[in-house]
Amino acid sequence: MDGVVKGEAENCDIAIFELPHGTIGLLNKLDLKIGLLTNIAEDHLSEFDGSLEKYQQRKLILEAMSETFISNDSCRSIISKVRNDAIYYALDKDVDFKGIVGDESLTIEYGENKFTAPFNMMSYFFENALAASALALTYGIKKKDIITALTEFRGLPAHMEYVGDYNGRDVILDSAFLYDGMKITLEYFKDDNVILFLDHFDTLSKRDKAEVGKLVGEYVDVIIASGFNEVTQEVEIEAAHEILDAIENPNAIKVAVETIEKAAELTFKYSKPGDIILHMGPLIAYDRLTTVDKIMKGLEEGSRKYE
Repeated sequence: MDGVVKGEAENCDIAIFELPHGTIGLLNKLDLKIGLLTNIAEDHLSEFDGSLEKYQQRKLILEAMSETFISNDSCRSIISKVRNDAIYYALDKDVDFKGIVGDESLTIEYGENKFTAPFNMMSYFFENALAASALALTYGIKKKDIITALTEFRGLPAHMEYVGDYNGRDVILDSAFLYDGMKITLEYFKDDNVILFLDHFDTLSKRDKAEVGKLVGEYVDVIIASGFNEVTQEVEIEAAHEILDAIENPNAIKVAVETIEKAAELTFKYSKPGDIILHMGPLIAYDRLTTVDKIMKGLEEGSRKYE
């Protein structure tokens, strides 16, 4: 938005903006050629007096600004009340833009047309890439250029990022920390044996650690939680215990540690070749470089120590 304020957008043929709910709330007016809504989930409600309706109304500002509007089909019941010409996208549904997930490929069907592109990412990137493709095709971008982009894009750092094979274990770093995002990630690996290690879930905001514990306990049998708060630079081991104590699976292995390095290290103690080592938590998003450096040191130490 800094570019809008400074007038830099006036010098561009196309300007693409991410407009989260906070930024939208600061705007007076913005004329959008195409607007895209990815989701309306029950997150951030503490900012709206616990009201999902207020949160929805904030998101709908985007629709009101848009000449053409594209929405995830999951939001249809909300969008259809205010707009009858919206365009919808979804995976595996008969909508305007349908995505089909393949083995390292993404197929997009629209109208009488379809194409398949090589795809190097996983999980929520399939749906987000479908959304971006729907927007590009609606704007008039050529199919061959979209295929090139989908083929070359390798994802974002620490968002379902594959960081390597360590002693026969695939290691994935994901900065998911809100309920819906975590569930999407966990669903993706539901058929794998996952060893999960977690950040301290409080940053500048306090979060419901018990909710985190209940969710991860439904999918994972080994959970290692760090009690180190990167924001305050203090060990708050009780935060790790809040997560672990809420896990209802009686067979789960639950370990609380003081640092994220130790959490990463211990994943090798509780795993075997063929397992998935998965990180989730908000601190990668808060201070990615520092946190990833600590995680990588822990992974290196664990792979040596428990080889």
